Amino acid sequence: MHVNYFDLGVWAGAEIGWMIDEIFPDLGITDYSVYGFEACKATLDSTLARFAGKDNVMLVHSAISGSEGQLKLYHARRGSKGHSIYSSKRNVVQKNFEWVDCTRLSVWIDQNVPSFDSSFNILRANIEGAELSLFQDLETSGKIGGFDLFCGSHPGLDMGKVQTLKKKRKILMKILSKNDIVVHRFCHNRKLVPKIKKVIRKRLQEFGG
Repeated sequence: MHVNYFDLGVWAGAEIGWMIDEIFPDLGITDYSVYGFEACKATLDSTLARFAGKDNVMLVHSAISGSEGQLKLYHARRGSKGHSIYSSKRNVVQKNFEWVDCTRLSVWIDQNVPSFDSSFNILRANIEGAELSLFQDLETSGKIGGFDLFCGSHPGLDMGKVQTLKKKRKILMKILSKNDIVVHRFCHNRKLVPKIKKVIRKRLQEFGG
């Protein structure tokens, strides 16, 4: 069985490393593809070097959004983390930005992942407020049901840091509830690796792996 791991908001690639170096080997998973998305060009360049030579890891320079085109990626102020496509996120500097291409994940999957419908699909997202756009896109396109496991940052947490999104967190939670989605925390903390491994093992057994 093939496993697709989508990592949205790669940053330094810690979670990808834990997945392919520890979790997958421990679960006996050898047939897999990793698709990582990172909006910040400088960050992506350093992360590309980390995974150089790994043919089953593809890293894409793009922000995840509900539409395609270009948007400004506002950089976090010095000493903090979390660049965002939302200028009202509380830790970004509106004058410090870069232009970035935006991707609708559902469209990208249709164009680039022919194995999606027949594979075990894992989605991790830590995209600094863009979670609502992501899940709205997945629900509208019908792709939401094609994912077997969701993980990442706490649902709606980063939306609370964006002034224009604070009151929309209930919309995200409604989408998750409607589709029986539980988002398992897997973000920046190596101590979460055993828990995620256990969850993946259980879901694989339910999948028939």
